[in-house]
Amino acid sequence: MGQVGLMAALKMLHLLCFVYWLGGDLGTFYSAGLVVRRDLSPEARVTAARIMAATDLAPRVVMPLTVASGLHLAVASGFLSLPLAAVVAAWGLCAAWLAMVLVLHHHPGKAMLVRVDFVWRVVLVAGLLLVALMGYTQAWVQPAPWLALKLAAFAGTVFCGLMIRVRVRPFGPAFAQLMQGVASEAVNNDIARSLGAARPWVVGIWALLLLAAFIGLHGITP
Repeated sequence: MGQVGLMAALKMLHLLCFVYWLGGDLGTFYSAGLVVRRDLSPEARVTAARIMAATDLAPRVVMPLTVASGLHLAVASGFLSLPLAAVVAAWGLCAAWLAMVLVLHHHPGKAMLVRVDFVWRVVLVAGLLLVALMGYTQAWVQPAPWLALKLAAFAGTVFCGLMIRVRVRPFGPAFAQLMQGVASEAVNNDIARSLGAARPWVVGIWALLLLAAFIGLHGITP
């Protein structure tokens, strides 16, 4: 594949990641609205929660692909000067991250892996912000404030995702009771409060994703 074909493939992958990320988040948000509805039967709400978990997999999957394709694009476009080995290592790291996401989706009870995933995302936020700051200096091949701002916006989406995890912690135990047919006032309140507390961070992800997409389109368009 030539340089032109590689750039086209990377741009297509990067754009598809945006589409599936935002679309998956919208599906998750809609399903969450059904989970909190007290007029629905516990069975219907459990089904909605399972749909919510399934649609939430799309953003989790495309996040590592967004990082890898974005880094590769920055190098291929000449903004970052990294050896091929570093790009390959980045793809390998993101592949390991993707594997961890899939394992946690199918086996959510792995507490140690959950902690590793959380810490990794904290490190990723810090790393992305550091690289973004470097984008305003001569540390890059050519300073690119628009790309630095896009990296900062992406770091913001990861941070919002971490805050969502913190806010929805009461949801797990409450949902377990709901699966057993228990729809008491306390269970309903825990579900509603946890999902309600996460809602502003979800909206934050949407806003930052749209901002990153707008910045990216502006940057690659002459």
